[in-house]
Amino acid sequence: MKYTAITIGPIIKSLGLAHKTRELWAASYFFSMLMEKIIEKLNQNDKIILPYPDKGNLITGLKIDNNKIKSAGIFPDRLILESENGLFDELQTAVNDAIKELKTTFGFSCNETQLSNYITAHIIEFEYNKRTNKKDDNIIYQANDYLANCELQANYKAKDDKCFIKMFNEIAKTDFYKNKFGIVGFPSILQIATQGLNTGDIKLNDDNIDDNTIWQELKKLNDNKLKTNKKYIAIVQADGDNIGAIIKQVAQKGIKEINKFSEALSSFSLLAAQKISKYKGVPVYTGGDDLLFFAPVTTDKSNIFELIKEIDVIFNTQVKDKFSDVEKTPSMSYGVSITYYKYPMHEALNTARDLLFKIAKTKPKNHLAVKIQKHSGQVFEALLRKPFNDEFLKILNRDEGLVINSILHNFEEHKVLLQQTLNPKSKANIDEFFENFYNEDIHKKSKVFINEVKTLLLINCKKSGNTITDKEIDKAIALTKAQLQIVKFLNSEKDD
Repeated sequence: MKYTAITIGPIIKSLGLAHKTRELWAASYFFSMLMEKIIEKLNQNDKIILPYPDKGNLITGLKIDNNKIKSAGIFPDRLILESENGLFDELQTAVNDAIKELKTTFGFSCNETQLSNYITAHIIEFEYNKRTNKKDDNIIYQANDYLANCELQANYKAKDDKCFIKMFNEIAKTDFYKNKFGIVGFPSILQIATQGLNTGDIKLNDDNIDDNTIWQELKKLNDNKLKTNKKYIAIVQADGDNIGAIIKQVAQKGIKEINKFSEALSSFSLLAAQKISKYKGVPVYTGGDDLLFFAPVTTDKSNIFELIKEIDVIFNTQVKDKFSDVEKTPSMSYGVSITYYKYPMHEALNTARDLLFKIAKTKPKNHLAVKIQKHSGQVFEALLRKPFNDEFLKILNRDEGLVINSILHNFEEHKVLLQQTLNPKSKANIDEFFENFYNEDIHKKSKVFINEVKTLLLINCKKSGNTITDKEIDKAIALTKAQLQIVKFLNSEKDD
């Protein structure tokens, strides 16, 4: 039995060339559709190990609304096949045919050779041989190992990115783009950010963004009430935790079990794309456990943190609960970059990626790393454990700006005393701290909120055992302050 596998790219480089939302979508969707077309032209679905190939069947079975997922790329960048004699030549032919078709579909002005030279398509073929020194070695492990080595090797092909840059300029003119998005096109950052507002006849596309008039007009259209966060966009990058380890373990049970796991990941990605769209976000890529999407920071009834909680529920239902017997529990980690609508998109995208892979996915995993970069220059970050505790979610929609300022001030001004109240060995009392410093007129109408903040602080301090270190107390205070800054940002109507 032989195994044939392919990895395509360069995806990260191509995404980095984009400066507008439609360009980022075009770059991402191209590679997803390239894999889809490779699978279609290969016509060997019964030999595919990963990914789950029949997305159409899943869309029907899960009752997915196609209009909700029209922007989402749902095919990953790797394909693994099992066959009697190998499929190297057939796969290479499928790649060439797919590139030829998509050149026309996406409106590339360069010739096929130039486009083929830019695209990397590493194909490997091998016979599986158990490497006894690796306990968890299996077909998937070896294939991914070989493909990763291919990606690391220097590629000496011509890498002329003008091919892609010219495509960005032409994509909106193609029939493919018009059929997918109509005359409105792929939404701009400002169009996404202002979801839920009455925007009247104001044009919010990328070519007509004028601070001096847009926000005054939006205020008039919305009864002079305009939350600060509507000037901001959330770019979210997410990735599954322990997925590779789970696939290795599942692979020990055979190809059919791998197929089941692949189907579970595909079901999650489709349902997640639909959920993001219902929230008024825009999914760019949802391939298995890997997500990339734009979203408004808040909507009329929800916010970005509530959305992520709902995505986690889908993941648990479709993946975690179905594979509960694995050694390492699967979960999702997130990088959330929230920036002013005029902030360079590619920089915000890089921030989201760094938050995910350099912070959220470091041990322990199953976290959300968020960075809010305000137009004023103020920046604050937080690393939030998941699942989010109820007290944090409860206060997210509270408009308590002045009280939050007071709480933050006292946390800083009386930090030493606050630290003592949180130390079990100290005689200082947290209840007395809150009663003493939050008893003025400004606090009386916000007693419920202040008590919720106290509860949140204690939850952040909670630790198994009877001791907690000073360092852990400092971290709990810093986390609570960051959470309060998030609450303030979500609800502020201050001009920024």
